[in-house]
Amino acid sequence: MRKFFISIFLCFLFIIISGCGSDGLPIQPTHSTKGSVTLNGKPVENVTVVLQPVDTKAFKMNERPQGKTNAQGEFTIFTYKEGDGAPAGEYKVGVALIVLNDSGDDQVKREKTATFIPYKYQKPETSGLTVTIKAGANQIPPFDLKSK
Repeated sequence: MRKFFISIFLCFLFIIISGCGSDGLPIQPTHSTKGSVTLNGKPVENVTVVLQPVDTKAFKMNERPQGKTNAQGEFTIFTYKEGDGAPAGEYKVGVALIVLNDSGDDQVKREKTATFIPYKYQKPETSGLTVTIKAGANQIPPFDLKSK
């Protein structure tokens, strides 16, 4: 998973370097954002939570704030660097289990023992999950996913 985040970071870095003008970087202010994910009331580990902005006009670099859950199902959102939070705004939310295979390529595999996240939650457009990020610290109410 570390390789996944490093590759995302490198992509963002490339976009930033190649798209810089005299006005500087188009980085928005971010606000601390934390939350948790449960499936049928139990914490879910190693899932990625992605925030998709409803109004994309302010997101000039196509930013997608995201975070990964720990063993307690808790996550901290980052946009530009680890733990920086998310820009203020309305978001649709996607929750998915993403695991890269051992060879480090971009093929995704799912262990047979891994928790299955229902497909509808994996896309922000179909999950039905939304969140509003406001200026200041944000504690998102838990996303309690249901398997049925």
